[in-house]
Amino acid sequence: MWHSISLNADLIKFETARAMLIGVPGGDDQFWHPKKCVRFIPAAGLAMRLIKVSIADDMVIKTYRPGTGSFSNSTVKLDERQYTAAEFIERVKDHCVSANVAKPSVRVGDMSGLVDLLRRASSHLKWPKFRVRANDGDVVVSLAGSSSKNAGWLYVKTPSEDGSVYLGKVNPANGEYVPSRDASDDIEGALEQFSKDPAKVAADYGKLTGNCCFCSRPLSDERSTAVGYGATCADHYGLPWGQGEEQ
Repeated sequence: MWHSISLNADLIKFETARAMLIGVPGGDDQFWHPKKCVRFIPAAGLAMRLIKVSIADDMVIKTYRPGTGSFSNSTVKLDERQYTAAEFIERVKDHCVSANVAKPSVRVGDMSGLVDLLRRASSHLKWPKFRVRANDGDVVVSLAGSSSKNAGWLYVKTPSEDGSVYLGKVNPANGEYVPSRDASDDIEGALEQFSKDPAKVAADYGKLTGNCCFCSRPLSDERSTAVGYGATCADHYGLPWGQGEEQ
């Protein structure tokens, strides 16, 4: 199970391609955390930037104080301690920042085309979905199942490798997007563009990233690269691929 805490982004000390060094709030120690589990989040009404730190039950958080004075070498780690996820959350909970600022819902256009894409693909795939490009990274859109309390709605989340943070839902009946507090402001625009022209936006995504927005796999041949998605996904989702040519 995943948990999350909201911290002041100024606690970030250093970052690499894969990890961030974050100061422990309320103390002078720090810890390394996987970068994919740290997400910048909007904080309307607050005079600070925030990060959401996602922590899984099976994670071990190791903290330490950096050496100072004669121990200033960066490899020196003083007072090293080890916490389970529950222990670490308990330690910092009084220093976490509340980001529970409600966001208004917005209209993002006619969603019937996107719902049709996903429903058509559901006859071939167990969990059809597509990726939309936003400023803070990709977001994944999928169709809520029949057993969901929001059956038929579109769910918007971060990719599963990021701990799958919930970013909101879209009512296909009226195109109303209800963003979560973690959603960046540009997601609504990205959803609206995709709803207007799914084939073009899917193609642009593939040409920009080199991956298909539906299956996330690399585009491996010249025709798929030129179109922006592969022939198989085009067939599954009912999109054009190599018009005028045999598929």
